[in-house]
Amino acid sequence: MKCTSCKKGKLAPAYLDNLFPCHTCSHCAGNLVMLSDYLRWLETNENPDFVNASDAVVEAEETSSAMLCPKSSSLMVKYKISKDNDHRLDLSSAINAVWLDKGEWALLKKEGLAGKLNE
Repeated sequence: MKCTSCKKGKLAPAYLDNLFPCHTCSHCAGNLVMLSDYLRWLETNENPDFVNASDAVVEAEETSSAMLCPKSSSLMVKYKISKDNDHRLDLSSAINAVWLDKGEWALLKKEGLAGKLNE
């Protein structure tokens, strides 16, 4: 599967933070996460504790243009991660997946939102 974010890399099966399955780009290191995989992980880890996540210095990249879903080729919708942060995640409602640019998972952990993607 070709990466529709950088348009250069290929998406390969991987695990995000060794927690749940995703597809990671070989070039830009972005991740396509199926929300069903994320929710399955969350069910067994109800209150995930990300040790020292709030102390980390995070450099999260962000795609500024509209992005197509790598699997369905449908337009992904951008959602702000919180009212206090202008960073946005890309959601594919066609396949119920979210695209995380490089560093966005670390940003979600730092902001205390990594366990709340479904909210």
